[in-house]
Amino acid sequence: MAKKKNKDAARFEDEDLSGAHFVRTRLKDARFEDVSAEAAVVEDATFAGAKLHDVTLEGVVVDDANAKGSRLTNIDLQKSTLSDANLAGATLDNIEASDLSLSDANAPRAKLDNVSLAGARLSDVDLSAARIENANLSGVQVSDANLSGSKLENVDLSGVVIEDANIEGLVIDGVRIDELLAREKPDQR
Repeated sequence: MAKKKNKDAARFEDEDLSGAHFVRTRLKDARFEDVSAEAAVVEDATFAGAKLHDVTLEGVVVDDANAKGSRLTNIDLQKSTLSDANLAGATLDNIEASDLSLSDANAPRAKLDNVSLAGARLSDVDLSAARIENANLSGVQVSDANLSGSKLENVDLSGVVIEDANIEGLVIDGVRIDELLAREKPDQR
């Protein structure tokens, strides 16, 4: 059965929405293309099923946003703050999110490809069953996270700090981490 398109969905093309406030906004299935929304504020907003392409969101502040099933491509999220965000099943491709602060986020089954989260801080984040490929996670600080069943492939993990995380079934480039950590270490003499 084909998915029904929402022909009434909002469209934003070649727009400068920098500093805009999206408060209690419903933009289900919206399309954003070649948009700059630097330092925008998003509170209690719905972007479920939205498609964002070539969008600059540097320094954006997001609190309570539903972007479930959205597709984000070529997005700049550097130095942004996202809290209480629902990204379940979202697809993120070619994302620059260095120094991102992400907390209380729900992103199970999310697909991330060609993503840079260098220096990001992730706390209370559900990334269960997520697929992360071709990513720079160097210097990321992760606390109170669910990474169970996630798969990481071709990922830079240098300097990553993970505290209080569920890593059961986490696979990094074909190695199941929870099984690796459970193996007995040989005596060091």
